[in-house]
Amino acid sequence: MKFKTANMQICRHFDRWVESIDDPTIRGLVMKNSIITGGSIVTLVTENSVNDYDVYFRDKTTTAAVARYYVAKIQKNPPTR
Repeated sequence: MKFKTANMQICRHFDRWVESIDDPTIRGLVMKNSIITGGSIVTLVTENSVNDYDVYFRDKTTTAAVARYYVAKIQKNPPTR
């Protein structure tokens, strides 16, 4: 797979994740301050299955906001096990 095609696939997965965030403020922070890196890029180029995507945030504010968002989601609907 070419790098351009791999990039398109990564962007598609990232966009789906961002769309799943129902808080517009958090969604905006994620869109503005995310970096995707790691083995997924090489995995796609070598046409293997991607296990996960490594997403990093550019600042502590975004990191803390995303963490609070997901903690609140889990607290509202805790796992049964």
